[in-house]
Amino acid sequence: MKQYLTVLLLNISLISYSQIVQIPDKKLKQHLINLGIDSNNDGQIQTSEALMVKSLFINGLDIANVQGINSFINLEEFGCQNNRITFIDIFKLKK
Repeated sequence: MKQYLTVLLLNISLISYSQIVQIPDKKLKQHLINLGIDSNNDGQIQTSEALMVKSLFINGLDIANVQGINSFINLEEFGCQNNRITFIDIFKLKK
């Protein structure tokens, strides 16, 4: 029974962990939170919150890494001028 509960709790934690968009750049994450994208105010950007965003501008914020932007798959507008970004993977952004 203990093993079953351990496996169950591990699976639940993995599922809830996978729902958080991994955003390693602290400036980007804080900007997203300041914009109100973190609608449940838990200090994280959930996948469901990212899906609600259609327009995002992160211009001039000294951001170096936009890892996690692929989770915003409903983006129709995205601006990122005047940052330190050297690579952007927007393969999943179809709109």
